[in-house]
Amino acid sequence: MVYSKLNINFLFNILFCFFPISFIIGNQAINFNTLLLIFFTLVYFKNQIYKIKLNSLDKLLTIIFIYIIISLIINCIEQLILEKKISEIILSKSVFYLRYFLLYFALRYLISKKIISIKLFSIVSVLSASFVALDIFIQFFFSKNIIGLVPISDRHYSGMFGAELIAGGYLQKFAMFILATPFFFEEKNNDKLIKKFIFLIIILFSIILSGNRMPLLLYLFSILIFIIISIKNKWYILNFLIIILLCLFFIFKNFSTFKLNTSNMYSQSKVLISTMFIKDINLIPTEIWQKPYVTEFQCGKKAIKLNPIFGGGLRSYRVNFPNCNTHPHNYYLEIVSDLGVLGFLIILIFVFKLFYKTFKNSFSKTYDNMIFPPFLILLMEFFPLRSSGSFFTTNNSTIIFIMLAILVSLCSKIPEKN
Repeated sequence: MVYSKLNINFLFNILFCFFPISFIIGNQAINFNTLLLIFFTLVYFKNQIYKIKLNSLDKLLTIIFIYIIISLIINCIEQLILEKKISEIILSKSVFYLRYFLLYFALRYLISKKIISIKLFSIVSVLSASFVALDIFIQFFFSKNIIGLVPISDRHYSGMFGAELIAGGYLQKFAMFILATPFFFEEKNNDKLIKKFIFLIIILFSIILSGNRMPLLLYLFSILIFIIISIKNKWYILNFLIIILLCLFFIFKNFSTFKLNTSNMYSQSKVLISTMFIKDINLIPTEIWQKPYVTEFQCGKKAIKLNPIFGGGLRSYRVNFPNCNTHPHNYYLEIVSDLGVLGFLIILIFVFKLFYKTFKNSFSKTYDNMIFPPFLILLMEFFPLRSSGSFFTTNNSTIIFIMLAILVSLCSKIPEKN
């Protein structure tokens, strides 16, 4: 019995810890890993998993997925009434998206029963981020990475991700686990903190080399928030902030590509924000439409008007506006477009409740340091003033629901204050 239990725990830890690696391999590996974890959880714990005690966050998340199905049904009925063909893309994407509901509760059960280790997951995440960062440095210095991939331009070093410019986003997320990863030998807490910030500065350089501007900005915000919330020693806070600012200043002065990327990001953000609040799109000059994301954001605003209450269903944006892009490059625009104002409000209530509970628990004497990585990752994912990939894609949805399962589980372990 003990041997069997050890084997089961080993299997689930392998599947859980393979996620950071599967993100490097690609979407097929992520989906395969997700389905395997769900399948084995249902096989081994089919009778127990339904008995998990649901908290308010679990119930809210369940409502979100029920609403996705309701939105799909409403749109199908609407299409039948109008005698239009029901979109196979919306239908298949909505149904298959339910795998994240199963993934979330599978992880919630496995974490609550201590079958899988979050600490082990954090170590694998840090090692994977280190590997990606090292590979980017190799590509920068030797013009090709360890498997011979060359950079697609002198502004983007994507390493193992090849033509996909997502290396910075990967590092921005998985490198955060260094904040809660224990070292393998005993030392003073201050020494641990210094080593962790050295690691974070190395990751900072690799994100800059990746050329991904938004992940760089979110990464800096994450570090700043962590410093403000967790570090009590003001001297350390001042030192770390000065070091980071000096590093950025040095890079800005000595690397023309970084200087170009930052100036472009500033000008593009300025244009994007200014056009967002223009009601009459005919007032937008023709040359402005050529700027990055302007068309996508405006198409997102149009998509919302088609079905503002219940939305058009998952991935309806790409169906209704095939000439724009596959998604509006902003989570909030996409969620309102696909799930309507009602769906957006349910998700917003869930997110605010989760973050409120996390903040509340961060001041508890019994809080776990492990709470910081998933919290910071999710906080940056739901940062409103950002361009982003699609909320409903494999890459983004998987990381979001893994982090949700971890964070809700950690918050549930901490007793509520009276």
